[in-house]
Amino acid sequence: MKNFQKIMQAFKALNGKELDMGEYENRLRLQKIVYLLQAAGLKLGGYPFYWYIKGPYSPALTKYIFESLDRPRTAHKGEGLDTREKRVVEKLKTTLEDEMRDAKQLELLGSLVFIRNDEKVRDKAELLERMYSRKPWYSKAEIAAQIEKIEACGLFN
Repeated sequence: MKNFQKIMQAFKALNGKELDMGEYENRLRLQKIVYLLQAAGLKLGGYPFYWYIKGPYSPALTKYIFESLDRPRTAHKGEGLDTREKRVVEKLKTTLEDEMRDAKQLELLGSLVFIRNDEKVRDKAELLERMYSRKPWYSKAEIAAQIEKIEACGLFN
């Protein structure tokens, strides 16, 4: 598991600022952004994600990022995003720009993709109901709108 440079470059492109792990919302954004990018096919280290209170979460990703941030910048070898990966990031940014900067919306997006892809819920109505039953603070209209956006991005397997 690696690709620190790719993760940082994608986070900044999608979130509009550098990662600050001292802020809880940034840690949440990082988790959801990496999860969504991996769902979109980017090879960012193959971090395993599990269902947690705020949706998909990877303890391994958190550990790796904290350890990487403790190293000098010169210790981070590796390449940034390639042309194909930049196109994927740009598509997500274009389609989901507002959501990428809103931790609550990223939680919804990541959760929907997790339920659909990892729990294999294929029916839209069932996906909406399962999401609503887990997180009733999101309206059904809000969930339905995000399902359509996720489909437009090609994040559903």
